[in-house]
Amino acid sequence: MKVLLLESDPNYASEMQRILNDNSLTLVGTVTSIKQAEVWLHPGKIDLIISELAEQSGQSTLPLLNRTQMLSTPIIFITDHPYSLAYEHIRQFPHAALLIKPFHRLTLQCTIDLLYPTTEYVPYTPIQAVFVRNNQSKMERIDLNEIQWVESEGNYAIIQTENKRYAVKRSLQKMVDLLDRRFLRVHKSFIVNLNQIDNISLLTMQITIHQQVIPIGRTYRKDIRDSVPIA
Repeated sequence: MKVLLLESDPNYASEMQRILNDNSLTLVGTVTSIKQAEVWLHPGKIDLIISELAEQSGQSTLPLLNRTQMLSTPIIFITDHPYSLAYEHIRQFPHAALLIKPFHRLTLQCTIDLLYPTTEYVPYTPIQAVFVRNNQSKMERIDLNEIQWVESEGNYAIIQTENKRYAVKRSLQKMVDLLDRRFLRVHKSFIVNLNQIDNISLLTMQITIHQQVIPIGRTYRKDIRDSVPIA
């Protein structure tokens, strides 16, 4: 596999060359800027780009994503200063990944294997609804988009929709495991649907959903900052 490295730190560039050699990968070139990398961005010239997240000048290297995806060339960004917005941007591209320095050579190899799957796989399809037992012992469908929040009450989880509450005998942690990424635990007793939030106050530590005030637990404050896009 032919690898292009974009890395402005010569010491880390040498370390990356050692890691690539240990993984039997061929380093065909080392560049220090997007402009230099552009020379290599032609069909068949390289198989993989490993790039620092920002040039030495501070300019982001994320614009490489659009070009590499046009060529279907995988790219792995590496950084020792991770931030969630960069990760959220990178994860939208099917042939891109982010690694946090320092990392083991097997971590790099595992990431490459995920970008170059050798076996056919069935894409994961998120669930769209859950079923709960109603008073007539029938299983009633609740679309996930309709769930506003889930609240813990004793041994039960209370699912709140716009017009109805459903009680299921399940712990809040099991509900976290069941629901998808549109839901976030914000308190030891609450999970909220991020798409249903009207406003958030990190000053008063409260979330409002349709005039219902939901507390934010202090240990969940960072999760909210990382999960909610802030313009």
